[in-house]
Amino acid sequence: MSSLRTPRESLAALGAIVVSVLAAGKTSAGQGDLPPVEVSPRTAEAWAAAHAQQGRGFTDVYPEHAEVFAAAQRRMPALAAKYAGAGVVLDQNTAMELARELYVDNGHPALNARIQSSIVEMIGAALRAGDARCTPAARTVLSTELLRYSHAGGGRTTPAEQAVLARALALGDERSAVMADELMADAHAWATEVRSDVQLTAVTGYCVERWGEAFLLDVIPLPALREGEEYPKAYRDALERIRRVLEAPAPVAREHVVRVREAVRSVEDARIADDLRQDLIGRLLIALRTICERRPAIGEQVFDVVADGYARLLRESLLNRDEHWRSWERGVIALGERRTPESLKRAVARLADDRDAPQAGREAADRLIRQWEQGAEVRPRH
Repeated sequence: MSSLRTPRESLAALGAIVVSVLAAGKTSAGQGDLPPVEVSPRTAEAWAAAHAQQGRGFTDVYPEHAEVFAAAQRRMPALAAKYAGAGVVLDQNTAMELARELYVDNGHPALNARIQSSIVEMIGAALRAGDARCTPAARTVLSTELLRYSHAGGGRTTPAEQAVLARALALGDERSAVMADELMADAHAWATEVRSDVQLTAVTGYCVERWGEAFLLDVIPLPALREGEEYPKAYRDALERIRRVLEAPAPVAREHVVRVREAVRSVEDARIADDLRQDLIGRLLIALRTICERRPAIGEQVFDVVADGYARLLRESLLNRDEHWRSWERGVIALGERRTPESLKRAVARLADDRDAPQAGREAADRLIRQWEQGAEVRPRH
């Protein structure tokens, strides 16, 4: 997960990088004692419009507020030094002081949004650090005040910043954990709706941290059924075997290898309707890529059986959708060129030359070959 940003990075995110999302978003008047903040759009169309002009900084968009921006630039390093500096241990009083900083009006809604997010990150980092950063009484204050801030409507400026708030809330009591789950789920739905790869990647990472890698499968809607129908046993069994691949890592590589093999074979052997089979293939590809991205936490034997799974999907002509070809390609990339066996490389070369193969498959093969030739290993995003 991302670490605490430095004050310079926090302000750079507003002052030197794009602020078009905030600029085009609506202003929340604030609730209770919270100052107004800029809130990013929640629809794809509005989000795209907000990103139409890239590269404009805060003072370019709001030149009349140059002085308040300069004040914010001075304020953030001071806050970080006081509450998150080296050797700082928060007590009950300083924890309350830090929480009250969430309610300070920095002179502009966009600045309020950014600085509140940075303070939430400080609080989350302190809670995660435990006794090294705050006393038990301070932790109670921070958790309580963070929940109050959330109930007041704070922390909902972008999907990723809402997920950061949820991540910090999850460290509190049961009430905070319930709120954390609600905010995290909504953040993922929001990022999905606006179709932002950057936001969705960040939020998905926090969701996986919160709920485990099986979230990557659980978030995919199940295929629709007609009224009165049930999912066939072969589909349910295959679904369970795919989920087992993403459960807590097996204690020994041999068991993990067995899980992967069973998942691949269950998809191959299932005698079910095509829409259900395609659903399973999509889920299997996600599971295989995810365990590859655990490196170096899995053994070479597991890489080998995953590579065999990718080869079997090719050999059995099971990849029929463009999105599955893209997912398969990302998975092979996640293996890494060094771990990709020659047999799979030869199969990829044959695919690239096969004029009867699906165009999406040939294009995926061409990209893989070029990448291997360049010696580049790219770690794909979810």
